[in-house]
Amino acid sequence: MKAEQNRKERKKLVKWLDKHTPQVVKMRDDYICQRCGKSVRGCGCHWAHIYSRRDHSLRWDLLNALTLCCGCHRWFDGNGLDSTDWFKDKWPHRFEYLHKKKIETRTKQMSLDDLRDLKEYMQRKLNDLMELP
Repeated sequence: MKAEQNRKERKKLVKWLDKHTPQVVKMRDDYICQRCGKSVRGCGCHWAHIYSRRDHSLRWDLLNALTLCCGCHRWFDGNGLDSTDWFKDKWPHRFEYLHKKKIETRTKQMSLDDLRDLKEYMQRKLNDLMELP
């Protein structure tokens, strides 16, 4: 019974984070494509990841995400070496942090407590960003 409750809570937390983290990223980036500089809204405004969303230890890490327009997101996903070089040149410290974190957390699954803490953090970030003029 407890395991089933944990699975349900985990699923709810993942769903909440997947809904609200993109909002935080897009607001942080002021709805500007970080590659081409175009102002983007609606379905053309993408929550893009440097390292895949499959890795939950990086999925909601704000340093692993950026706002891209549809065309730049397609370019980023389709040009592995060029997009990695572009990101590394633009944000070298961020790239180094992500690379280290990827190696450190390769097989680690996030605990329910980690997900709860992340939800609280993301809620605070969202509230802070919504209060900005």
